[in-house]
Amino acid sequence: MRRQARENLCARLPTPGISRSASRDSDIVASDVEKGFEENMFMRKILAVMVFAAFAVSIGRAQAPAAASPDLSGTWKVDIAKSDFGQMPPPTAESEVITQNGNDFKFEISSENDYGNRHYAFNVKADGTDTPFPSDALPPDSPLKILSTSAQWQGSSLVVTQKTSFQDDTGSLKATYSLSPDGKQLSKDQQFSFSQGDFESKVVFDKQ
Repeated sequence: MRRQARENLCARLPTPGISRSASRDSDIVASDVEKGFEENMFMRKILAVMVFAAFAVSIGRAQAPAAASPDLSGTWKVDIAKSDFGQMPPPTAESEVITQNGNDFKFEISSENDYGNRHYAFNVKADGTDTPFPSDALPPDSPLKILSTSAQWQGSSLVVTQKTSFQDDTGSLKATYSLSPDGKQLSKDQQFSFSQGDFESKVVFDKQ
């Protein structure tokens, strides 16, 4: 009887060195560690998805084809009523024939005004290259001389820049060609720069 009572008493006593509260604390710590690990893995997955998405977007932008340049080819006749020649006298007639093959251009320009008629042609490549202007393109006695021409695309507009000389006064002529959405109208914004002053004009052409 004494032995059985002693065994029952020992069974009711806690295990030496390990308390019930300590056991609960260790369970809580283990749960927190597991929860923190799961949250860390979740955040890593989100970051991985975000990095992949950003990389895919950048690759898509890099591989997106550039917008095709408009085709300015055709015979264009000036619409004097829609044009604004600024300080310059308007022509009685003017036309431009543009031949475009990729970035290679040929311009044939004809103009009539009170001072006479003009007709000249020149070639230029739309890559910024400075091309010498044909020496026989303009009459020898012309007060305006064109020395060279360069061209380049700025968005959907073609910018043609010419180095000029007017009565031995060097300057520049910048013409920006812009095609209407329906392709039936061509605008030519011109900027003349000389030591005597700057002039601007806007010429509107209709396709023939």
